[in-house]
Amino acid sequence: MNPRENNFKPPRYKFLVSELKPVCQVQLINPGHAAFWYEGENQLDVPTQSVAGYEDIHLFEIERPYVTDHSFHEILNREDSRGAVRELNRRIALYLIKEYRRQQEALPQSQSALYLERIELFYTWFWKQRTNKPIPAYLKEFKKERNNQSIPRTWHNVREAATYLGCSDSLIRKAIRDGNLKANRHDPNSEKSTYCIHRKNLDGYMLFHRSKLTRPQMEELDWLEK
Repeated sequence: MNPRENNFKPPRYKFLVSELKPVCQVQLINPGHAAFWYEGENQLDVPTQSVAGYEDIHLFEIERPYVTDHSFHEILNREDSRGAVRELNRRIALYLIKEYRRQQEALPQSQSALYLERIELFYTWFWKQRTNKPIPAYLKEFKKERNNQSIPRTWHNVREAATYLGCSDSLIRKAIRDGNLKANRHDPNSEKSTYCIHRKNLDGYMLFHRSKLTRPQMEELDWLEK
C-alpha cells in the first residue's frame, strides 16, 4: 500500500450551493441529533453525498451531518417538525443571502445566477407558507432590492450619478458647474433644488467629458447603448 494512503483521511461532507433547496422534512434520530431532507429527496433514504477520495480513485458516500445545536432542538421540541423545517429554511436562506452579498463583486456570472436561483427557491417556499407566518424580513428586503435593480434607472440625483460613474459627488457637481455635464433641477427656479441627471448624459460625460456632443460622438454613444 502507498504510504500516502496510510495517512489518508476520508473527506467530509460539504454543503454545496447547488444542492441547497428548501427542507421538507426533519426527523429526530436520537436525542440531540436530527436528520433533514431537501425537497425532491426520498425520505426513506439516508441523505448522502458522493465525494471523491484519494487521488480521485475512491468514491465515498458520506452521510449528511445531523443538526445538533441546542437552540434548534428547543424549537423542534416546542413547535414540532413544521417549526423545525421553517427554522432550517430560515437559516439556509439567510446563509445564501449573506454569502451572495459577501462575494457578489467577485462571483462569476454562472455562480451569481446559481445563488439568485437558490434564494428565489426559498423566497417562494416562504411565500407559500405566508398564511401561517410572515416571510422573513431579510428575504423580503433582498427581493425588493433585486426588483429595484432589474428596472434600469433613467434619471439620477448627484449621489446616484457618482455611484454610476464610480466617482465622488464633488466631481459630478464640478462637471455640472463647468458645463461639461448637463443636468436639470427639479425646480428650475430654485438653486437649492435637487439636480436630476439623465443616464445618457452621464454616459456622454464619461466618454467625452463634455455636454455638447458632435454627431460622430452621438452615433458612438448610441451604438454603445444598444
